[in-house]
Amino acid sequence: MLPSFLVIGAQKSGSTFLLRCLAEHPDLYMPRHETRFFEDPEYLSGDISKLESLFDHLPPGKVIGIKRPDYLAKPECPERIRRHIPDAKLIVVLRDPVERAISSYFYQIRQGFIPIKPLEQGIRAIFRGEYQRAYPKSAEIIEYGFYHSHLTRYLEHFGRGQLLILLFELIKKEPLEALRQVYRFLDVDERHVPELLAKGGAVNRGVYSLTRLRLLTIANSLRFTYNENRTRRYRKCPPLLSKVFARTVDWLDAKLLTRICENSRPVLSGELKERLVDVYRDDLDRLEELLGEPLPSLKLYSAGLRAREMSDTLNPPSAPPGLASH
Repeated sequence: MLPSFLVIGAQKSGSTFLLRCLAEHPDLYMPRHETRFFEDPEYLSGDISKLESLFDHLPPGKVIGIKRPDYLAKPECPERIRRHIPDAKLIVVLRDPVERAISSYFYQIRQGFIPIKPLEQGIRAIFRGEYQRAYPKSAEIIEYGFYHSHLTRYLEHFGRGQLLILLFELIKKEPLEALRQVYRFLDVDERHVPELLAKGGAVNRGVYSLTRLRLLTIANSLRFTYNENRTRRYRKCPPLLSKVFARTVDWLDAKLLTRICENSRPVLSGELKERLVDVYRDDLDRLEELLGEPLPSLKLYSAGLRAREMSDTLNPPSAPPGLASH
């Protein structure tokens, strides 16, 4: 058996929440972890039996899906998915790309792919290309937000009716409505309400405290090894002492540091916000044309900058003392 639907992105846009909810539906089956089969280097000469083996144990009648939010931005994936699953249904969740980039930055720190630096300093380093050689995965922080470019590649291989595009803001504000749209798209009972919603519906809470991140990356170093260019990590079998220490770190973070460390989401300077907005502006305009509808929830930062500019125009700042005109 092969999956009939895939949650392909975007990264840091609510796909884990979607996976947890869909996995609770009695008509559906999704592996708990991400499935990397269609991207390099996992895709070895198209040996589809490796993917099929994940579902050999299932009874007939289950609607099978997989999740890998990196698929959306990986140029090699659309053709491979179509080759093996031409009738696949594809689910995409889109988030304001500036917000997504900020979440991705801290996610990459936690995963050990980039150095632990304050947001402002790190984003500037990425723009200057300082991470490109030693930390090539850092390029994904910006690149993964070009939604029009990524979706266009998929539409070269799949019909528009095979894609369901959801907005992160809908999942955030009306999660049950978002899920019902997915259920209808997959032709399963849309009356199902997952228990996760009753528990508050939060998964993968972001970690923004650099103190916590330093500790968590120590635990990661005991659990994972990295490839040569630090773009992939692989779970290793650590000695018992290392395993105990890593779990102790997790416990300290959950029980102590979450209470005493400030974990507010950092705010970018106006100049860097504006630069990121400019980076994505043309792509978002083309995305609106492609989908035939305005997408204000993908332009939250743009709207904020426009409001600030209008306020400055209507209420110009007072001249500093001693510089008032006479």
